[in-house]
Amino acid sequence: WLMVARSAGSFFHFAPAALPQEQALNIVNSSRPQPFGSATTWGGSVVGPDEVGDYHMYAATFIGDCGLDSWETNSQVVHAVSKTGPGGPYHVAGVAVGAYAHNPEVAYSHRERKYLLFTLGGDNASAPLPCRDGKPVGTWGGKLPWLDTVRLHVSDSPYGPWEPFLDASGHPAVVASGINANPTVWVDPATGEITLLYGHEHTSWHPSSRFYAVQRAATWKGPYESLGLLPDNLHRTPDHCSPDPTSLWHSCYCDNEDPFLFKLNGKWHLLLHQYTLTIGRDNKTCPAMHHPEAGRDPAKAVVGGHAVSDSEDILGNWSYSFWEEAYGMAVEWTS
Repeated sequence: WLMVARSAGSFFHFAPAALPQEQALNIVNSSRPQPFGSATTWGGSVVGPDEVGDYHMYAATFIGDCGLDSWETNSQVVHAVSKTGPGGPYHVAGVAVGAYAHNPEVAYSHRERKYLLFTLGGDNASAPLPCRDGKPVGTWGGKLPWLDTVRLHVSDSPYGPWEPFLDASGHPAVVASGINANPTVWVDPATGEITLLYGHEHTSWHPSSRFYAVQRAATWKGPYESLGLLPDNLHRTPDHCSPDPTSLWHSCYCDNEDPFLFKLNGKWHLLLHQYTLTIGRDNKTCPAMHHPEAGRDPAKAVVGGHAVSDSEDILGNWSYSFWEEAYGMAVEWTS
């Protein structure tokens, strides 16, 4: 869905945009089977308007009529186009990057007139598994190495072709490495400087060992140099996904993921997906997940998190509270 924001000081409060139902961000035809993957999508990074006023969305879909359960193996990136503004509707134009590619983040370098598409994963056409009833059949087993790499594809046009960014040996470059390293990027519109933020493994913190690391490059061509990690308060999400000690959610951990980075008025901003981890205390399953008396997951009311830096120093102090949501899950239709 599309959200619009109003500013309250440095913070944003998002609300559903007032769109007719037929203007929903429907990027795939809901009939099955899908020529470009399943009707399930993840992410939805938009760039535009282009020289003719169109907007371009890049989202992950899942090969073999699979659902989100197959995100670790069956993900590819599709391209969809809106000729009526950022609110859509978007019509699928084709596959931008095949398996394996997930969590796309698109940006445009005005200085170099290049479209940049960062993704989790790398070219691996053998990654997808067969699916039954929307769920993958079988397993690769063990750790999936493509989940820990960030790759870059570059194009002169939003329609492609998308060429992989190559390293010195002529192979697709690993721009960054981390745990579920879902990337987000800010391109300085004046200089073309790249600020890349991604998930980074940091085993000293439990239960979530994914911290956010930052790299910077003068241009998309690199070299990408590490700046360090964002402050601890962006990673230390609540130990209790309910402040009520009698709640079944109290023994579950909260977490955030999939940040979206942007800069406004000299300050950095992050929008975050916030949720309850399936793992609770002592690495046991969160007891509220499948308990009929647990009630609504408290994290769903604050599914959209927002953090803002105190200054232009991206590694400096940030203001962030898990329980102060930028937006929730409500969608309001005008018809």
